[in-house]
Amino acid sequence: MKTKKENILVLVTAGKESKRFMELAKDAAKAGNGDLYILHVAQGENILESGEMYEMQRLADYGCRLGGQVCLCCEQDVAAYISRFAREKDITGVLLEPPVKKEKKSIWKELLERIAALLPPGTCLLSERELAAAAV
Repeated sequence: MKTKKENILVLVTAGKESKRFMELAKDAAKAGNGDLYILHVAQGENILESGEMYEMQRLADYGCRLGGQVCLCCEQDVAAYISRFAREKDITGVLLEPPVKKEKKSIWKELLERIAALLPPGTCLLSERELAAAAV
């Protein structure tokens, strides 16, 4: 009997925790015999406008060394893009790095709710704790 591959998508920012989240996602994808996808979606029309390009390049290099498929893009509707990406890549689990700044937490919560509503059936949002448990 063939078991379903656990394709894990980790959504990263230029934050300091991104590497740790990528490592957790890599371990979970490996444990589930699946693939690791690393995605950064900048809201707007130009990823270069974010001012974080150097850090994103470092994260992309690191993600490639982990064996992940890295995608850096820009889109007005971030949640819709993430949903399309999850459908195209047959993603089974999504880990979203939480914001560091308190003022961004309400925006993050709203984004999280939109992503959850748009994800394809069978795709779940994973917490850091759930992902760590899946990697064991």
